[in-house]
Amino acid sequence: MMKKWTYRLLAGALTLGLAASLTACGQKTENNTQDGEKDLEKITFVLDWTPNTNHTGIYVAMANGYFEDAGLEVEVVQPPEDGAEVLVASGKAQFGVSFQDYIAPGGTGEGYGQAPIGAQCRVEAATGTEIALSATVFKLDTADEEAVTAGIKAAVGAYLAEIAFRQDYVSLARITERILAVEGVRDLESLTLNGGTDNVHLDERACAVLGEVNLAYGI
Repeated sequence: MMKKWTYRLLAGALTLGLAASLTACGQKTENNTQDGEKDLEKITFVLDWTPNTNHTGIYVAMANGYFEDAGLEVEVVQPPEDGAEVLVASGKAQFGVSFQDYIAPGGTGEGYGQAPIGAQCRVEAATGTEIALSATVFKLDTADEEAVTAGIKAAVGAYLAEIAFRQDYVSLARITERILAVEGVRDLESLTLNGGTDNVHLDERACAVLGEVNLAYGI
């Protein structure tokens, strides 16, 4: 029913505007030559919202007398809370502007022929896959242990952010490179990810996040 009334309202609005424009173009000279006032048919036109640029054509036609030239006295009104459809359906307005504010009614995602587009969109949150890291780190004598640990966590976290939704695995080799590039790190051994020495596979909608970091510092 919503779809039926929406089409009727929009079709009516277009018909009214077209009739006014054509009559204004084709009969304006004839009407100007007639003496006396002619009876105008009163029409109520209900908007879909407060007046805005979408309604420019209506107000231009009113200002230029196009409706009068077409034999119409048009009253433009704003819609009630229930929308323009209610006034048109009740006969209190002859024309109106409406809109469709849904894509897939009912929340099922099917649309049942009422969706204005054929595509269907579903949004699902990504799942986080924690990556636990363990390694023995050899730092420079001048490096602070806490600063090195913080640097390693930041470097690995940055790598995981870079690969998010771009590849389906976490590379042990790339993490090794990132750790060795941290300021104050001299060497690295016994690196494991989630307890293993292989790359960590990620599910289709999974996003790797840094989990527990266990670092031992060698001499």
